[in-house]
Amino acid sequence: MADKEAMLTKEQKADNKLLNEAIMYATRMHKKTVRKGTNMPYIVHPLEVMHILELMQADKQLMAAGVLHDTVEDTKATIEDIEKRFGKDVAELVAAHTEKDKSKPWKERKTEALEHLYDAPERVKMLVLADKLANIRAIVRDYEDLGDKLWERFNKGKKEQRWYYNKSVNALVGLANNENTTELYQEFQSLVNNVFNEDIGAMLYKRAVFHKNMGNSSKFLAKLDAAVEAGYPKAIYELGNIYQHGTFGFEKCADTAFKLYLRAADSGLAEAKHKVGMAYALGKGIEEDLDKALDYLMPLEYEAYSDASYIVGKALLEGNCVEKDINQGIRCLRKSAQQEYAPACYLLAECYLKEEAVKKNAKKAFHLLKKACWHSYKPAYYRYAMCLLDGIGCERNEERGLMYLDDAVNAGNADALNTFGKIYLYGLYNVDEDDEKAYNCFSQNAAKGDGVACGYLGFMYKMGYYVKADMAKAVEYYKKGAEADNSKCKLNLGICLFNGKGIERDTELALKYLEQAAYRGEIKAMEILAEVYSGGTRVAKNDELSFYWYLHGAKAGSTVALYNLGKYYEDGRGTKASKRKAFDCFMKAAERGDAKAMNDLGIYYAQGDYVAKDAHKAFEWFRDATKADNFAPAFYNLANCYRKGFGIAANKEKAEALEKRGAELKAECKEEIVKVKAK
Repeated sequence: MADKEAMLTKEQKADNKLLNEAIMYATRMHKKTVRKGTNMPYIVHPLEVMHILELMQADKQLMAAGVLHDTVEDTKATIEDIEKRFGKDVAELVAAHTEKDKSKPWKERKTEALEHLYDAPERVKMLVLADKLANIRAIVRDYEDLGDKLWERFNKGKKEQRWYYNKSVNALVGLANNENTTELYQEFQSLVNNVFNEDIGAMLYKRAVFHKNMGNSSKFLAKLDAAVEAGYPKAIYELGNIYQHGTFGFEKCADTAFKLYLRAADSGLAEAKHKVGMAYALGKGIEEDLDKALDYLMPLEYEAYSDASYIVGKALLEGNCVEKDINQGIRCLRKSAQQEYAPACYLLAECYLKEEAVKKNAKKAFHLLKKACWHSYKPAYYRYAMCLLDGIGCERNEERGLMYLDDAVNAGNADALNTFGKIYLYGLYNVDEDDEKAYNCFSQNAAKGDGVACGYLGFMYKMGYYVKADMAKAVEYYKKGAEADNSKCKLNLGICLFNGKGIERDTELALKYLEQAAYRGEIKAMEILAEVYSGGTRVAKNDELSFYWYLHGAKAGSTVALYNLGKYYEDGRGTKASKRKAFDCFMKAAERGDAKAMNDLGIYYAQGDYVAKDAHKAFEWFRDATKADNFAPAFYNLANCYRKGFGIAANKEKAEALEKRGAELKAECKEEIVKVKAK
């Protein structure tokens, strides 16, 4: 230390002596005074001003002026005393920061001081900045404890102080460009903004967060309450979270949480808008309202929120409360799924499985379902179980699939319980048949009005599985399922009404149920309606209606309907005759293995009807038609080819064998017809 002192110049030693004497003099002059409204010795403030000036790389004279700046205004000291003791430079600096006439009104005195400050030398501005920064720091500290009561200790209230401090920020703006004062000026500007420019809540909230992180709950809640009273959005939002989750000793209250979120959202806070949007979307604390949910969520950068991205994506995909945009909807769902939001993973998986808006991809669907299940998203359990059981997008794993199916049942999934019913009914997935367990599964769901379960119970009573065969009871369940709008139950009830099985025959009502089932996509209903109108069975014959239902059945994938549609085009029944359309129908039906269609194609090529005559192709179609071994005319036509050497070398023995088999099939067919009539 002695070596360092020896290195100081004579001038530096004099400056240090000057500063030390200034500190001692200021301490003596302020000895009996404290800061307004506190018990803190007043000298603390001048010393802080001096320290701030030191941070600005100020010279010792300016630092001395800093520690002395209030002696003339607040003690018996005069400018002459200061000049005599510390020199002209220090005295001029103190004088520049001393009000000349305290008798003038406050606003007038401050206005004069500010006018001089705009044109003051840089050293004077540095002195003023140091003083004002120390003052605003003290205000910030005291405001945390006193709130707006703080302003009572000043000659003028918050409004006037706001004017004065904002003007001071403007007057000192030149110091923002001085590398030694930039950071301190920015601190002063920031604190003034926090205290006076409606951001006091931010300061209080910052203190609240500090106490929260320190584990001081009482101080955290006190500061948070003050910040809420100041209207700071983040504080209001935080209080909403407390009510939402019931933390810090508060009772959970979704309604109060929503009101707080709404208040914060109306202040423009993005996180609060997100909370309000999701509350409307899910009906938490407020009645569910997707339209209002989207009003809050869509203006946000909603893709930053996985749940919001899901809600918006789903709405866009379905065109619900917003213009339909499939591409954007899928993009939102993918974004949400990438963040592993389980509902988005599940919905996107459904899209991949059903080929809705995206190309079918079972593997992607499986992995998305796996993610959803990993997050314990119960709605995904059933679909994931079926993928495992059937090897959809993954290697078949029946043991694990049954485990997840059981989880789905425990989660209340009706489809899972019905699936267990089917497993026990038919002995699927290496599970032993057990009609009693099947009956119990379906009964549980049927008691809740599940249409599918009602349909299976109807089937079990019809067939006498576990229970005694009882068509009346079967019809009872078909009725219950039809009331639940189950299309298969409507189909079966329609059949029972048409045939008078288990219920009095009612053709009109039967047709009503069959049509309802057909319009819901039940192919069997379409085939029955077409056949009924074709033959005029208990209804007026109507080729147009018959054609209509064969056409719809064919479009729905019915090979029977497709073949008969070809016959209608061929004969011009219910529509304009068209050999081309008939041929196309037969060709499509034949590709699906229909023997009648193959036989008719053979006839087309044999006769050269619509297509060029081709004995070999005719032979091939007749031959293919016999492979099913169920259509006698195909055997007779193929026998004729062998007998006449048409498209193949003549072979009497083969012809006779084929004719014999054709006769057997014809006899079997007649026998079956007799049995049906007997029934």
